Amino acid sequence: RHQPRQEPECHLEHDSAAAIDYLERAIAIDGTQKWAYWNLAGVYSDLEQPDLAIPLYRKVLELDPADRQAREQLDRLTGSDDG
Repeated sequence: RHQPRQEPECHLEHDSAAAIDYLERAIAIDGTQKWAYWNLAGVYSDLEQPDLAIPLYRKVLELDPADRQAREQLDRLTGSDDG
């Protein structure tokens, strides 16, 4: 039976690195797709890197000002109601 050699935290970091690479490439190809910014912001939030997540949530709102979930995440990370 196959046993993973890495601890779960290492797996998370590896998976996150792959996701970051994929999403950054998606943004480079088409910077008008809010889903890529949204998902990249979520990865950085999960990694507890709000300084990287906040500008990405702001970009989502720039592309779609009515996105309530992005507004809520931005408010949560910035501790404000105005982003």
